[in-house]
Amino acid sequence: MLAAILLLLCVKVTHVRPSCQKDRIAPLDASYLSTSFAYTETINDCECDSKTCVRKCCGVDYVLRGDSCVRTREKITFEIFDEIEPVEDALDIKIIDGYIYCPHGNIYSLNAAEDPFFVQRNGSLWVPFAEEIIDLDSYCVDDIDGELSGLTCIDWTDDVVTVNNYGMIISMPFLLATFIVYGLLPERNMHGKSLMSYVISLFGAYLFLVIIQEHTEIVGAGCIALGTLCLFFFMVSFLWMNVMSIDIWWTFKGIRGLSGNKKEVEQKRFLMYSIYSWGVPLVYIIIITIINVSAPPNAWYKPGIGDGQCWFSLGETTLVYFYLPLCIIIIANVVLFARTSFRIREMQQETAILRRNENRISTQDHDKQRFYLYLKLLMAMGVNCG
Repeated sequence: MLAAILLLLCVKVTHVRPSCQKDRIAPLDASYLSTSFAYTETINDCECDSKTCVRKCCGVDYVLRGDSCVRTREKITFEIFDEIEPVEDALDIKIIDGYIYCPHGNIYSLNAAEDPFFVQRNGSLWVPFAEEIIDLDSYCVDDIDGELSGLTCIDWTDDVVTVNNYGMIISMPFLLATFIVYGLLPERNMHGKSLMSYVISLFGAYLFLVIIQEHTEIVGAGCIALGTLCLFFFMVSFLWMNVMSIDIWWTFKGIRGLSGNKKEVEQKRFLMYSIYSWGVPLVYIIIITIINVSAPPNAWYKPGIGDGQCWFSLGETTLVYFYLPLCIIIIANVVLFARTSFRIREMQQETAILRRNENRISTQDHDKQRFYLYLKLLMAMGVNCG
């Protein structure tokens, strides 16, 4: 009866194993969700004063594959070190199995081949490249996707994240100032309106991203809302960047498809652009939310927004749901830039005969002016990462 109660405790998410049990109780299934079998507090009563304890992410007879611990017949062993020198003595090694729990959110991965780490006699983990000793409460090691790897709560990206946050915080007042300046102009053309929409959506994306990265204690519905809004505003800013490319290409191509005078045509085009730039991300976010709610916990395509972090949970999902749309938009902008550049060149060739006898501008100056024209066009069409 006692064993059954302990087993029930072990399979409840983030409410398991606050201390060592004398008898290891592991799940009996062929596989289980890794985070469902974890320590939530400081490890104690594990006899680690007299034994060498090693934290293993999955049960003794399991290996980590994606988000799941999968049963294996192979025996997993761990080498013990004095700093970086292997220990030759016979040691009494105690395996403490169970996923790590990081109260501040993110878990960081170490690969033994790329980022060498060494389990010490006292059970701590020595990471030379970071000059960091990690105690038992903050790491676990295992066969992860076929390679010896470690998971830790220590964040070595703090400095990079801080620099990025400072960069965004510095940019935000200028984005807001650009929006206000254009808003105060008595008359705004199509590019001005598009630029206003672009900078204010990028401002919103930066704002939510800074909040996510600076306040890792936010969890639950608030965390999901922050991640969703951040993704939405980034997608809106990408599409307004694309709109500026489309509008310049449309202008130089000379396409006429809307009726009315110049002002009415501009208003119709801006309305059309707005539906595209705000509507498509809204539909996209709805689809992402449905997948996030309905996908199985272990599915590779599950976005994982709100599952321990306020952004995508895995690199694959970030690639699919964030970087892939961004790359498609950038490629589209490059194509539109190239087509517009060719059109400008054609127009220059068509008018060259009218300037054939004008020698006021040297060939070198003419080429320089053309270079600057293309450079401005490149920047205006948003052929960058935003």
